[in-house]
Amino acid sequence: MLVATLAATRADAAPTNAGRGNEDAAKAAFARGLRLSEDGQYEAARIEFERSLELKPTRSAAVNRAVCLRHLGRFEEALTAIRSILKEKNLPKGERESLEREASSMEDLFGTLTVVAPPDTTILVDDVEKGAAPLKAPLAIGTGVHLVAARRNGAVIASARVSIAAHTSRELVLTAGVAVADEKKRPEVVPPTKVSPPPTRASVAPWVLGGVGVAALATGGVLFVVRDQNARDTRDAIAAKSLSTNDFESRRQRNDSLRLGAQVATVGGALAIGGAALWIGLRSGTSAEKETAISCSPSFLGGVAVGCQGAF
Repeated sequence: MLVATLAATRADAAPTNAGRGNEDAAKAAFARGLRLSEDGQYEAARIEFERSLELKPTRSAAVNRAVCLRHLGRFEEALTAIRSILKEKNLPKGERESLEREASSMEDLFGTLTVVAPPDTTILVDDVEKGAAPLKAPLAIGTGVHLVAARRNGAVIASARVSIAAHTSRELVLTAGVAVADEKKRPEVVPPTKVSPPPTRASVAPWVLGGVGVAALATGGVLFVVRDQNARDTRDAIAAKSLSTNDFESRRQRNDSLRLGAQVATVGGALAIGGAALWIGLRSGTSAEKETAISCSPSFLGGVAVGCQGAF
């Protein structure tokens, strides 16, 4: 979200009759609100700014309170606060233009909700009273999920959560113990484009790999046979006592080499054949058609937002 910091305000609201003590307390609350908002603790910052406004109303505190309300997703209250500030006649031109841009961008964050509830009940949205049923007009509701309730004689008789999107209208029917929410107008939904997978091309690589594996297995088998024959000849020579010490050591080293070569060839051949089979299996599995749906939606926090002011 783009942030445009307003110029520091020196002349705020008209002076009040509050004493110096109230002004110092208001400044302290304002400073705490700034620190909290810089740390992203907007709810705590809102409370501090409201405390500052109670002690000594200033335009800086009012603007920063509206900023916190927007960050908290309380768009209706934030927009109402900004419109209230815009009513001031002595508002500097640059600050007025920034606030007008902010108000314009926030107006795009609302949808409308028509609430149908039993007569003689009070309609509440997120615990804020909106009037008695039947309401005279649809409610402008900020985007997001809201809790809507109907209250009679201090007790909630029906409630429901409803999701509001920008530039859409919904209708919510509340009856005692039952709540049904229906969209009155639905935005046009474009079906996802069906993307055909690219044609698969035949590859000889897995077959070559498989052939190499078979050859390696065959080589390993031959080496095992030669090693066994060499071992039998050695045993026969030892039995005939015609084998010298040097010949025996040479035959032993040859047997070890044959055994190692046979093992390497056998394992390598098995791995090559297994890899070729896996390769062929995976390529055959990709021929199944798959659908991919990609949807894009604009960010509801787009536009220019008002940043916190640093001057009390």
